[in-house]
Amino acid sequence: MLFSKTKLAIIALCFVDLGYALLNVAVRFMSTGAEPFTQVYIRIGFGFLLALWLFYRSINFKKYLQLSKKDLGLLIIMGAIGYGLAVDFITFGALNTQLLNVSVISSTIPFFVFLYSLFFLRHHVNKKLFFFLLVSFWGVTMVATKSLFPTFDR
Repeated sequence: MLFSKTKLAIIALCFVDLGYALLNVAVRFMSTGAEPFTQVYIRIGFGFLLALWLFYRSINFKKYLQLSKKDLGLLIIMGAIGYGLAVDFITFGALNTQLLNVSVISSTIPFFVFLYSLFFLRHHVNKKLFFFLLVSFWGVTMVATKSLFPTFDR
């Protein structure tokens, strides 16, 4: 084996990070030939085909046929609203603001994921993690407002 599983995971995360960083640039390039919703459908479609190609052997298609209608409906709603609507908003944001602002705002995602896990999944607060999330959120607001003590009155 050329790389250990840990190194392969780090390499895969680097590719994911690169793809996420280039997403906003791709939105700008695609805006010359496609409308925002068309872009979203194209990106989701290519992502689906790429995932199908990469993980074809790992997917058990029979399990999807055995899902109850309730679970299938929940999966469709989570995909359409939880992902599709979020990508629509990201696309509109990338088209209508500066790319630096989009990437700065996107870096707040871990903070909001943590808040969602507190409210919806009822996870307990880890004080150390909460402290570092606040520090990172403060750092993001410092970059966004170009001030050591951020104010949002502009």
